[in-house]
Amino acid sequence: MRVTCHKSRLHHTAGITERVAGAIDDRLGAEPHLVKFDEGNEFSSQLIIVRMVNDICTVSLDTSGALLYRRGYRLETGKAPLRETLGAGILMAAGWEPTAPLVDPFCGSGTIAIEAALMAMGIPTGGHRNFTFEKWPCFDKHKWEGILAHSLKDKKVIRPLIHASDRDEGVIQMAINNAERAGVSRTFNSQRRLFRL
Repeated sequence: MRVTCHKSRLHHTAGITERVAGAIDDRLGAEPHLVKFDEGNEFSSQLIIVRMVNDICTVSLDTSGALLYRRGYRLETGKAPLRETLGAGILMAAGWEPTAPLVDPFCGSGTIAIEAALMAMGIPTGGHRNFTFEKWPCFDKHKWEGILAHSLKDKKVIRPLIHASDRDEGVIQMAINNAERAGVSRTFNSQRRLFRL
């Protein structure tokens, strides 16, 4: 459970945690097992978020787990990693269309090139990651798989020419590995300083 208080008469987070846990116990008939929230272990348990702002209490459940910008493919990064959502936003703000070629001369771990390939191939955002709600007792795996399949249905797959390069061969290898995890890797230049999706 994560509790925050701002401009409220109730400001003792431990006391609020105790009362919310008691309310859960009253409702479910079983005392909840509370674990201190750990940013590094985001899938260890269900995160309950309690916010007290101006004496108004909001209780919510985290359905995502890992932060949404973490798409699940970028496990290797260079010195200045670019968030996946920012890479996708840059492409959209630039007005890039999947039918046009794309060149990223300073690709680092490949975020912009990979996001472009995902857009062009119609692969849904977050399609390669897991979400906390998948561990809920009411989760319907078949329904979720149907939603993912429907998101790919009737999508026109475009195979644009995407070139990404960097002077650092190490980050190029990271980009290649990330592209393979994202399912968009096709051909690689033998020089290893350039890869093409």
